[in-house]
Amino acid sequence: MRFLLVFFMMVPMQELIIPRGVSRVNQWRNLELQEYYDQVEPKFFGWSSVMIHDDVPVVYVSETLFSAANQSKDTVKYTYTHTTGSKTNVQLSVTGSLSANAAPQIKEVKTKVDASMKASASNNQSAETSTKTNMNIEVPPYRKVSLKLRGEATLSNGVGIYYVMRIPVRRGSWEVLTFLSEHFWLKEEII
Repeated sequence: MRFLLVFFMMVPMQELIIPRGVSRVNQWRNLELQEYYDQVEPKFFGWSSVMIHDDVPVVYVSETLFSAANQSKDTVKYTYTHTTGSKTNVQLSVTGSLSANAAPQIKEVKTKVDASMKASASNNQSAETSTKTNMNIEVPPYRKVSLKLRGEATLSNGVGIYYVMRIPVRRGSWEVLTFLSEHFWLKEEII
């Protein structure tokens, strides 16, 4: 049973580079997950949670946005236009007995995305921004050029248990991935 909360931008992500010793919710084995649940402090009534990883810096790499190969003797020129849109949303994915209504009651989740939770609760409001970038790309002879987005983000995750008279009734895990920045990554290869 997993509860997944993700704070995201619209990036077609291919890879997430995470420091050694840090794992994502979907990578936790049952034994490891049980160890995390054992760390939760029991309450008489309500949610009790434990933060496993808190604002761990990670790097993300998008899928290839543009790629051009030049197998001729002449330089080839391209004009590439990229429109980047970012949207502040909350994506809730629930499995098991943990309901989406529980998210505001988990203390660490509430402090991380309190404003987002309020926005989603009030008529699904969200903030959008859009940026248009024009690039002139020259591909030298016998080279391949690929363009991707790369950026920084933070990863936080944890587990929570809902108690009724100190008896665990519901349990689940959660994860918050917050994108902080993005930049273009141009890679040239010899073919």
